Amino acid sequence: MDLWSEDSREQRLIHAFSQFKKVDWNKHTVGDLKPSEVQVLFCIKKGYETVSEVRDILRVTSPTVTQIINRLEEKGYVERTVNKEDRRSSQVKLTDQGIAVTVKAFNMYVTSINGLIDYLGEEESEQLIGLLDKVFVYYKDLNSR
Repeated sequence: MDLWSEDSREQRLIHAFSQFKKVDWNKHTVGDLKPSEVQVLFCIKKGYETVSEVRDILRVTSPTVTQIINRLEEKGYVERTVNKEDRRSSQVKLTDQGIAVTVKAFNMYVTSINGLIDYLGEEESEQLIGLLDKVFVYYKDLNSR
């Protein structure tokens, strides 16, 4: 097995994965929002209202989430309220403007995914879902060793 051969299975798979970075396939955004800001908005829309909840879902640090929430607050997409049970923490919720931009970003994402499903067809889409699930489990197990 020559790992460096361009036609080796390993190189073809590495190349297939690396192509995704070139097209920014997961960088869908809307308006003046960065992809990371859209992710935080999605978390808040799903009901994760504290820095620690968003941090745990996105697997980033608390300061990172705090900076993103600060930017979103400056842009008028979220507002903070002091947690009445624990005054050291605050809860974050979407403003009307935040709800509108989150819905718009979600619709753009769904349109993109539906385009992929149309392109692949139902059968290949199902195969892709199954394969990606298996890839996830493989790397999750590998990283937990």
